[in-house]
Amino acid sequence: MDRKVGLALLIVVILALSSSVIIGESVTSNAPIIVNIRANDLPTLDAKTVATWARGGIPGPNPPPSPPPPEVPGANAVIVNPFEFQFPNPTLIEYIKTTLSGKGYIVATVQNDQVTVVWLRTGLAGMKVIFWRGHGGWFDTTVVLATGEKAKVRGTVLFLPADYVDDYKSGRIVVGYIPGVGYFYCITPSFVTYYYDTSLGSSLVYVEACGSLKNTSMASAFVTSSGPGVYIGWTESVTVSYGDNTAYDCFTKFASGSTVADVIAIGYEDTYTGAKLDYYGNGSLKL
Repeated sequence: MDRKVGLALLIVVILALSSSVIIGESVTSNAPIIVNIRANDLPTLDAKTVATWARGGIPGPNPPPSPPPPEVPGANAVIVNPFEFQFPNPTLIEYIKTTLSGKGYIVATVQNDQVTVVWLRTGLAGMKVIFWRGHGGWFDTTVVLATGEKAKVRGTVLFLPADYVDDYKSGRIVVGYIPGVGYFYCITPSFVTYYYDTSLGSSLVYVEACGSLKNTSMASAFVTSSGPGVYIGWTESVTVSYGDNTAYDCFTKFASGSTVADVIAIGYEDTYTGAKLDYYGNGSLKL
């Protein structure tokens, strides 16, 4: 695919929804918040398909329904992969899982629509390593991460589950639009600080998502929640291929004993988008 077309797909408009949020039978005046979720490069799409998506002519792909996340007794590391259905890379996921297992971690993997708001309220607790691979975005000074859970939006109306009202009204979740894929719930930094005030421990959090370290809002939420932890992310939109290759290389170096600061000092940069891999927090952490 022409990479210039791919970049055009990355730059999407912020949709302004202004109407009602429907919760059961009650209607509130709170309008949905739509943020700019930037899709990663889509190497399998041709220019015609991208142009059609941009006009809204093709409904987004849907992942096959997933079973509930598997119970992994004693898990202390987790791979969060909400868009595996869109950007499958089982080789990378298995490599990171094997690498972490080789360092003594017990690894859980949660992907696609298993990555829900409900799961995220408790699913990261006690995890010493978190590898998150998916869509990210930002609005104003706030970085957000997309879950794998689709939001029900019809026209200018968001149908909000009753259990999500408090998170939504408090700004802990917002609704983001991913071009050609649809509307998804996204978590904000306040979601992390609210649900994980003290329960993460000294975590190493690696977020392969566009703009995951656009600023330190999400990073500081994870590091505050994790005590002397560290957060690794991308400063701008990053292509899938470069992001995946970098993650593979980073975990190879982590496995050999390199610190986070050592790895980041290599200077990873996606020359197509200008995104740089950086970290916030305790750079002396190792796997």
